[in-house]
Amino acid sequence: MLKKNTPLFNYIQERAKEFESIPKRRKQSLGLVSELILPAIMAGRNIRFVFVCSHNSRRSQFCQIWAQVAALYYSVDHLLFYSGGTEGSSIHKAVIQSLKKAGLLINKETKGKNPHYIISAVQNQPLGTFYSKRITAKENPKENFCAVITCPEAEKKLNLEAGTHLQVSMIYDDPRKVDGTKHEQKTYDKLCKKIATEMLYIISHAQKIIADTEEED
Repeated sequence: MLKKNTPLFNYIQERAKEFESIPKRRKQSLGLVSELILPAIMAGRNIRFVFVCSHNSRRSQFCQIWAQVAALYYSVDHLLFYSGGTEGSSIHKAVIQSLKKAGLLINKETKGKNPHYIISAVQNQPLGTFYSKRITAKENPKENFCAVITCPEAEKKLNLEAGTHLQVSMIYDDPRKVDGTKHEQKTYDKLCKKIATEMLYIISHAQKIIADTEEED
């Protein structure tokens, strides 16, 4: 399906070539997320991931979008992805620009301080509507999900109910430190590539685990 969007398909293939550049220790952390997927897939039920950062404006948005694209690319079902923050803000303009440069199709649905964007991997098949929101937003799951923490600030502030949710950390550097400088867009583009590569690695690794398990059966 993604072959219909040639720029995006080519971008994904380039990122997949970069798996070997992921440090071994980082691969181990990413692999933990991959392994969480297996029980749900084998049981034929959905597993929900909520990517969390402080403002849901940069890192967690990149993660949600690329995770959804990765699941489409590798045809792995039963995965639902969300994102939220410990507080709301707005998706940073450089995030939107990086996603457009990667080949994603983006239309601004609303204006104002916190615009809503319809983002698609291929024409007329949107991944969803994206905007900055708190983790408690109505469209986010309230129980039985895995929280993936993408920034240390959120890790400190987030207080999940023990025994109800899983929580793992996947920390990324904050690109906000270059906002307003000549390095801004280049830094966001680099983070976009890094997160795309890692989300693709997670789903591809999960796909391999699933395939190996099915062979054993």
